[in-house]
Amino acid sequence: WFGGGGGTRQNSVVVGHSIGVEIALRAMKQHPSQITQVVGLMPFVLTNRKSVLQSFLSFLVRVRPLVLFVAGLVHVLKKIRPGFLRRVFTKGMDACATKNTLAWLRFGSVVNMALMGRTEFVELADPRGDGDDCGGVLKQHGDKVSFLYCEDDHWAPTWQASLFDQKYENLAVSVEPSSDVKVEHAFVLLDEAADLVAARTAACLLGRAVR
Repeated sequence: WFGGGGGTRQNSVVVGHSIGVEIALRAMKQHPSQITQVVGLMPFVLTNRKSVLQSFLSFLVRVRPLVLFVAGLVHVLKKIRPGFLRRVFTKGMDACATKNTLAWLRFGSVVNMALMGRTEFVELADPRGDGDDCGGVLKQHGDKVSFLYCEDDHWAPTWQASLFDQKYENLAVSVEPSSDVKVEHAFVLLDEAADLVAARTAACLLGRAVR
């Protein structure tokens, strides 16, 4: 997108969520003169070596027969037990998120998500747990980047927030404190959480602009 604009897309601000933060950092690495700020919301930029769930999912998406079995099971349940899928996959979601999630749940979508997940786990591997794999961008352009974490998030754990905060002094790192509004990795599924994260994003952008 930046490369196709003929150099006219200047002073751009990129906001990414989860794996989107990795994409935003790559865009900054390739087009540093065109991007003035990056805000990473719950950044999934490194695998979490402490997460049992991530280890299981990393194994699952590499075994194609298992992926096809799970996708087929979702397809069958959607036809014969839609109420069960609703309870399992949309618990706690707002009405709009529930509707979109149920529409998305189908055989091809599950298979595609597994293929994407397999790529992510390979690309974001951090075997040493030292955060060096994405350090090239953060070391060079950390003064333009802000990371926002929420509590108890295995995709973007707070121990990684501490790691990045200590390793890259110019990087702005903040952790959303506990409050009445629960902010999780999939914050967009709840309007109150989405509004709160939007406010925090604006604060990150304004804070960087002041600097």
